[in-house]
Amino acid sequence: TKPPTSEAEDERCGCSSHLDATPSSACSRRPHCVKETATFARSEHSVDAIGTRGQATANAASVREIDRRNIFRATTVAMRRALDHLQASPGHIVIDGLQLKHLGREHDAVVDGDALIHSLGCASIVAKVIRDRLMRRLALRYPGHGWERNVGYGTAEHRRM
Repeated sequence: TKPPTSEAEDERCGCSSHLDATPSSACSRRPHCVKETATFARSEHSVDAIGTRGQATANAASVREIDRRNIFRATTVAMRRALDHLQASPGHIVIDGLQLKHLGREHDAVVDGDALIHSLGCASIVAKVIRDRLMRRLALRYPGHGWERNVGYGTAEHRRM
């Protein structure tokens, strides 16, 4: 196995099972790899397990912020707020996606990082579960959109509405 070429690769397992969406696929080099499956990613249990092993925080951009700034800049501001809320300052920041010029902190950016880096996969799961919880709460406030079932993702039912 070749050594990592950057700090961002330190957590990479290098196995192709990260990209396999079947829960039965196994990583022989790293048995605790995160699998992005619909079942696991939406599991409250998985979020609890992740929370006991590390520090997590989440933040979001409001519709008003997105309209005012654009989605990319609003997301950057939300990431900055999330980093500000961490109990301990991270020694190294790795984000999933492209480099963020205005994050205001040194970081590594890895495209498809949630499939390649364990901690980003965990963060992705936490974010999805939090978003699903929010959508179910919004479904109570704004009934008729089916958000309690589709949590805002385009489904055949959603498109028929």
